Amino acid sequence: MSSIGLTTGANFDTRRFAAVALFAVLLLAGILWIVWVSVAASTIDAQLAQQQDQLDALATRTRNLTANASGEATGFDVYFPGGTQAIAGAAMQDTVADVVEKAGGRVVESQILPVEASEDTANRIDLKASFEADIEALQKALYDIETHLPMMMVRSMSVRSFVSAGRRDADQENPVLQVALTISGFWTAEQP
Repeated sequence: MSSIGLTTGANFDTRRFAAVALFAVLLLAGILWIVWVSVAASTIDAQLAQQQDQLDALATRTRNLTANASGEATGFDVYFPGGTQAIAGAAMQDTVADVVEKAGGRVVESQILPVEASEDTANRIDLKASFEADIEALQKALYDIETHLPMMMVRSMSVRSFVSAGRRDADQENPVLQVALTISGFWTAEQP
């Protein structure tokens, strides 16, 4: 009889241990799920806050771009104004030069390129601009060109550093880059 009592006691202890272990695993799983949900919620909150900040910045920028000095709504000016392509092209040249110089670069040359009549369906202006800039100035200039109004877009780009050109006086840490861009914009004869 004593052997039966030991077996029954051992089974009872095993069942109790299994029940406690199962309870512990379920409790741990519940705690881990709560922690995971909390982390996921805070990550989503952070992403939403970042997106809201971006939307607010875009809304402010839109209000600034669509208002003149007196605060009147003017709409988006996506075209360079000018009675001819040459006049609008000159305005585009000045705009690109200002953007590059404000970014910290130095314009070497720029010229308006001829646009084939078969390609000119929207009064396109093509401008070739060459300038020198370090990497930060180049990044800023590219961003400002692509986000500028009147609208411009970079059609082609070539970059070469003075280091790779073999100049001994070139700064190895922050080299000056030779940049050649072809930029397109559009013009309209209508005056804003």
